[in-house]
Amino acid sequence: MMKMNKIVYVGLALLLCASCSNDNDPNISSLPEAKISLQVKASGANKRNSLKAATKASTDANELPGEAYINNITAFVFSEDGSQLLSTAPYYQETTPANGELTIPNIPARATKARIVLVGNADGTLSNITSYASLEAALCQLSSQAQDNLTMSSQVIETKESLVAGDENYIGYESMGEKNINGISTPLELTRLAARLDVVGIKTNFTRPELLGRTVTIESITVDNRKTASRFFSHDYWGAVVAAGNLGTSPSTPMDLVVDNNTSLSEIAYRTYVMENDGSEQPTELLIKATISAKDPYQARTREFRAVINEKGLSAYGHNFVKRNYVYKIIISFNDDSFEEDELYASVDINIIVAEWDREIIDIPAIDN
Repeated sequence: MMKMNKIVYVGLALLLCASCSNDNDPNISSLPEAKISLQVKASGANKRNSLKAATKASTDANELPGEAYINNITAFVFSEDGSQLLSTAPYYQETTPANGELTIPNIPARATKARIVLVGNADGTLSNITSYASLEAALCQLSSQAQDNLTMSSQVIETKESLVAGDENYIGYESMGEKNINGISTPLELTRLAARLDVVGIKTNFTRPELLGRTVTIESITVDNRKTASRFFSHDYWGAVVAAGNLGTSPSTPMDLVVDNNTSLSEIAYRTYVMENDGSEQPTELLIKATISAKDPYQARTREFRAVINEKGLSAYGHNFVKRNYVYKIIISFNDDSFEEDELYASVDINIIVAEWDREIIDIPAIDN
């Protein structure tokens, strides 16, 4: 009898363990199928007439042609714990949206709680992602960014209820109201992973007699400590996507731009994309090589100036250094100390105008570098 009792106890224990294991690691393929339909629409997108969908800032002059294009969407629908996809692979769709609005119907899923992320313009590069952790760790390369194909991502959506089997589950449909997943009744917003640097003005502010009448020639501009990769998203909507390491120097762009006190450059002299860099390793810097002309008895002199991008922007715009989905408009001003004989004392004034692609511009006071 004792032996039989032991066998029964062991059998019960094994059944309980199996039951626990099944609870924690459900067989996704055994769950009923479900479908999700999403709507993505940019703020202000109803004010433009475009054959491409717009992201943030569709009506702002900071946006260049093509920077709001959504050429393709990858939808990731994971299990609640993110351990597996609720379909055989990430859902990928080439898009040709109109009027800044994009509808993505019938995304395959399963009838359980889910974790959802959207990525725009990934061009199929995320087809091998199988878990939330692997997507979170994936890197988007700066080399893949183009004016008409900027990678974007959405906030992370964790459904409060299980998806409904055999029926449509909606996100972002105003007409569906509270019937939307988590009550999200406005279209989802996609935001760019890259930031943009624009040198929009170059001038001199000389006052000393020996400097008056002398010109300054911009020889070249380079970006140092430029982040060459970024994570696609973070759990918090505007959390950091900084990828450790991945620092590089851009190719030097040769120039021959001449300014003096009477002639300033007030057009775009230089433009490039960079990835988010919080400065924790090395902040992104602009390198300007410039030459002041000779004036008897003074000889021409060439200097290289380094200017940190948005070093002191925290109080004015909520962040320092470079953040995703922002435009940094840079004005370079050469002063009386810029071409000092002792390079230790040479400096240049940098004025940074910070703007989201869709928000008002905030002018940060000049910073001496």
